[in-house]
Amino acid sequence: MWSEGVGEGDESTAGGKRKRRRELLRYILSTHLIWLLSCAGGAQRGNIPRNIKPEAVVALSYRMVPRGATLEQVRAISVHLKLFHNELMQMLGKPQKGFIPFTVYVYPSKESFEEAVKGFSGLREGDFLHKDGNQELYMAATQDGLRGLGRFHVRVFLCAACRHFPPWVVEGFVEFFGTGMTRAGGTFGYPVFSRALAQRALLGIKTEGIAPTVTRAPGSALSPTQRAIAWALVYWLMKVRLKRNPTAKKRAFNYYLTQVMRRGPDINFFTATGFDKSGVKARIINWLERRLSQND
Repeated sequence: MWSEGVGEGDESTAGGKRKRRRELLRYILSTHLIWLLSCAGGAQRGNIPRNIKPEAVVALSYRMVPRGATLEQVRAISVHLKLFHNELMQMLGKPQKGFIPFTVYVYPSKESFEEAVKGFSGLREGDFLHKDGNQELYMAATQDGLRGLGRFHVRVFLCAACRHFPPWVVEGFVEFFGTGMTRAGGTFGYPVFSRALAQRALLGIKTEGIAPTVTRAPGSALSPTQRAIAWALVYWLMKVRLKRNPTAKKRAFNYYLTQVMRRGPDINFFTATGFDKSGVKARIINWLERRLSQND
């Protein structure tokens, strides 16, 4: 019988000082980025000498082209994208495949962004849009634009690792990392517990269970409730520790992901991990109810 620990967080106490230094560095960089983004609305092209166009900034597989945003703002976004990418690699490992190249057009404000994407269709995340049918991305130099770029990069990262992850894995990780960006004021932070997602997930799990979410085929769309369930399952697998064996769930989840990568999308989650459907449902409900009863 599994028994969850009361606390959540890193599963090892080693390297505590090193972790605190990383968190301090992220805080300093985040504060600097928030200051830069706060200046975005007042950015004027008059700051750029005439006849000289701002240079593009290349970060990972993204070519970021200023469209009124200052070069400093674009560089700050690039730095945080790289930090976030490193965070993904530390938690998920290095993808085996290359990343698809994208061109990112960065606008100084929400208003200029909205004007630029008027009539466009595609994946929309706050002040961010991936235009349908091509490799062009549009974003505002705002916190919502940065958050949207980060959530999009989670999808790009997972696609580089495996082309046929089931939708609950993709959307679960998008929400898992996306909560950290929200809590950190629009900058990239460590995943945190979301009460809004937890409340929706709790109701959904009690109503329909977990199986309908984890059995959705690749390419299928998840409902908002199923996305919340996917977040809860990923969070529970990645961060909620067992008292007797803190890494057991994480190892089982990693084995399942490895099997999907090697053998295809038809791998059954419960068979691969050895988890019991009713047992997992009961434990996640118990964990969510306990966390929601606490005052964060």
